[in-house]
Amino acid sequence: MGLSNENILQAIEELRKEMCALMNKPYSLKTAAEYLGVTVNYMYKRNDKNDIPYYKPSGKMVFYFKRDLDEWVRKNRVSSQAEMERGTKDAA
Repeated sequence: MGLSNENILQAIEELRKEMCALMNKPYSLKTAAEYLGVTVNYMYKRNDKNDIPYYKPSGKMVFYFKRDLDEWVRKNRVSSQAEMERGTKDAA
């Protein structure tokens, strides 16, 4: 006996709501470091240089949002050798 279409749609909607809630929940320093695949020490260094966006509501603990971390990663893109060569050819 399988699930009805209505039950499946309801389960999907519940999962969607849970995912949205998780996406908007702030990350701790440790969770942000794990998400980016870096060390906590690396995060401290980026904070000290004001290189990465973070929130410090209580003046001590820091928090990050996934959207900010993703944007930070995307803005620090380095072009590949092939892209640089194409850019040089286009400029000539």
